[in-house]
This record gives sequence, structure tokens and C-alpha cells, in this order.
Amino acid sequence: MVHSLQDIFTHNLQASNDRAALASQLDRLTTSLPADPEDASHWIIARMRDLLKDQQEHQASIANAISHRFRMTPRTGELATEVFAISELLEQILLKLDDNQSLLLAKKVNRQFSNVIEGSPELKRQLGLEAERTCHFSMPIAYMAPWNVRPENGKSVLLEHSRNRMWVSFDLPGALKLGSKCHAMLLTQPPVKKVLVVARCCNGTKSAKHIANGMNSHATVTIDAEPGSSGITVGDVNDAIKQFRATHRLCPMANIEDHDKDGFVKVRVKVFAALTGAKGRLIGKSLKAQQERAKEKKGLPGHGHVTNEMYAYAVHKREVSCEGHAIPTLAEFRKTPKPARARRSSFSPPTSDDGGDGGW
Repeated sequence: MVHSLQDIFTHNLQASNDRAALASQLDRLTTSLPADPEDASHWIIARMRDLLKDQQEHQASIANAISHRFRMTPRTGELATEVFAISELLEQILLKLDDNQSLLLAKKVNRQFSNVIEGSPELKRQLGLEAERTCHFSMPIAYMAPWNVRPENGKSVLLEHSRNRMWVSFDLPGALKLGSKCHAMLLTQPPVKKVLVVARCCNGTKSAKHIANGMNSHATVTIDAEPGSSGITVGDVNDAIKQFRATHRLCPMANIEDHDKDGFVKVRVKVFAALTGAKGRLIGKSLKAQQERAKEKKGLPGHGHVTNEMYAYAVHKREVSCEGHAIPTLAEFRKTPKPARARRSSFSPPTSDDGGDGGW
């Protein structure tokens, strides 16, 4: 209820700003009209101005009522503290959050919040800190900035069948600095015991069944869950990404868009796993809600530093790699005499619909 009223307040505030702009436009329009006050245009504008004034007063009264009603006071703070002190009520409130990043932040509010989250099996399953064996597919860390699951072909998580098995695959933009709780989160619910982590710069967008059959096995790593553990954790995959970042920072197969300003490859990975226990092809409501929010957000991983110099450097890397020579850094490339550099005509330019598959 509070959120809906706050939305109304925000809408009315924006509407008020729009109406103020319209009033200003009407004033400017009036100065350009004929001087004859009997002209019909004067009457129309006067009528519009009166209607606009009535609407502005109405909007202001709504906004004022909402802002006063929900203004924080010492008493409301005391009431909130009383509610949050009741563990059962606090748990039910926290269960309404489908954003795990907010849930992790709530854990830091105070000891009461932390104890409730730690003591709630349902909240721990939502965060991936406890296994849920039979459920709709979900990813506890999905869309937790800055590790947003990268959308591909309009979807963030792809489910496909192969040899009577259900596979899940998704892109991750890079390694994170993780706290102990995020590191311990299960990668998926239901948990998986084995995943294949693939460097996108060398393996492209091949499907799970092709990867599983051994195609493009270069630059892949298989991760098995620790004996006695519930399954693969976020930390397991994050460690693999760090390893790829160290070994593929000069990858000659990387797309130009995947280079940072210093010429190093921003290694992205694709993760494949076989699911058991997931309910059909359905994705959990929490992940669905996060997917919808992600569509509206800006700032998902995008293009890198595509410049003429970066283009020439990427081509040069591929050429020297084919010749069996050591791959230079961008700084070293800048010191290379231009005649020795690769010519642009050596390779076809990248296309806008390349999709990050490692080819140009």
C-alpha cells in the first residue's frame, strides 16, 4: 500500500512538472497571437489555462496529503522497531523481497535482521545458502550488480533438452570481489554438482549439447562440487573466472568490443550445467521478476572501447598468434613500427550482430 501511494506521489510530481512546462508554453503562445481579444484563439488558451490551473491544484493537494501521511516521525520509527522486533513478522516482510541484493543489505541492518535471516530456512534457500532439491529453476545471485546475468537472444537464462537431460546455460560478465556469504551461495536452485565454465573469447555461443559432446573444448574448465557439499557455489565459478582472466587477458580470438581501454580482454564466461530436480522448464517467480527489472535497467554489459587503434591491435594479435609469435600488450603494440603492424584488410571487420561469439 505504501509503495503504491509513493508511486502515485512520484507520478503526480512528474505530472506537475509537465503541467508547469505546458503553462509556460501557453504564455509564449499568447504573445504570438493577434492583438484582437475577440479572436477565438484567446478564448481557447484562456480556457486551457483555467483547466490547467485546476489540475495543478488537484495534483498538489494529492501530493501534499501523501507526503504528510507517510512522513517519518519519531513515533513511526518506534512502531517500526516494535514490528521488526517480532521475528515472525520480520521474516514475513523479508520474504516479500524478491531482490536478493536487498536481502543481503537487510542482513547488515542489525543483529535482529541478521539472526532472522540466518534462522529462516526459507530465506536461506532464497539466498542459496541452503539447498532446495525440488523447485523451479532460480539463480540466487542473478541480477545482483555488478554480476548481472547477461541476456542472450532475448533471454538471460536458456534451458534446453539434450539426451533426456535438461541443460541450463547463462553468461557472466566477469569476476567479482565477493564476501563470504556471496561466495558460499549456491549457483543455482536446485543445486548442481558439476558445471562447465567456458571462456567466451575462444568458444563462442555454442549450445550446451555441443559443449557437452566435446566441441571447442579449448579454454574450458570443469568444476565438481566438493565432497559432502550441497552443490556448486558462486565462489567456485568466480574462482574459475579469475583463472580465465589471468590466462586470457591477451586472447587473440576475443571480439574487439571485449577489450578494455588498456587493451586487455574483459573475459566473459558461459556456464553450462545439467539440472536434476527442476520442475519442468519453468523458471522461478523470483528470477522472472528480476529478469523483468533487468530489461528496464540500463548499464548491462555493453560494447568496449572500439577505436581504430583497438581494431588494429586486435587484428595484429590474431596475426602474430597465427605466426606463432608472442602476443604483445597494447602498450607494446604502440611501440611497434607501423609497417610491421597488421593491415586492416587482413580480416573482415566485425559485424553488429556478431553476438560475441569470438569471430569477426
